[in-house]
Amino acid sequence: MGLEANRPSTGIGKRLANYRRLANMSAQELSSATSGRISRTVISNIENGRKADVTIDELIHLSLALGVPPVALALPIDEPFREFEITYGLCSNTAELMLWFQGNSSGFGAFMPNDPTSVMPFPRSTATAVSNEIIQSVTEYKKTAELLDRAIDIFPASALGDAENKVDTLSKKLLNLGIDLTRHPSDGPAT
Repeated sequence: MGLEANRPSTGIGKRLANYRRLANMSAQELSSATSGRISRTVISNIENGRKADVTIDELIHLSLALGVPPVALALPIDEPFREFEITYGLCSNTAELMLWFQGNSSGFGAFMPNDPTSVMPFPRSTATAVSNEIIQSVTEYKKTAELLDRAIDIFPASALGDAENKVDTLSKKLLNLGIDLTRHPSDGPAT
């Protein structure tokens, strides 16, 4: 099999079937675990390769229902050095793509299939810098805010100043990046 047929999405059906079996679920039970948002027929079609284009919403619903991170369905994480054609004749492997999916593009590189020693670094741009900054800042903000929420019940207010200052600084930074930190209540199930 050439790299043309060896794309990261190849095998998503097999991965879905494998994780569904590991969860000891039938396709109908998995459908029910997605609150019916993904039918048993669609699950069967994905697993049998009749549906290869899985939407982000489907990936998230299936991952949540199975209790696996979305990257476990999207990529063959059990083959970290499997090479793929990713775009424009460039190749990379599962391990590199996993890091990129997690927002760590600092070490990400692609190579030409006819010269795997010639690594082309991930393109850097203002968009790369801004998206990385947002991912890192949101992650740090969430961790610090959750820690602060738990600590409020345990420690006196005087001991929480550093964490409060950090949350405030990160809030300002994220707002300057155009990030909406408003906590939006769920409007209920999507229709």
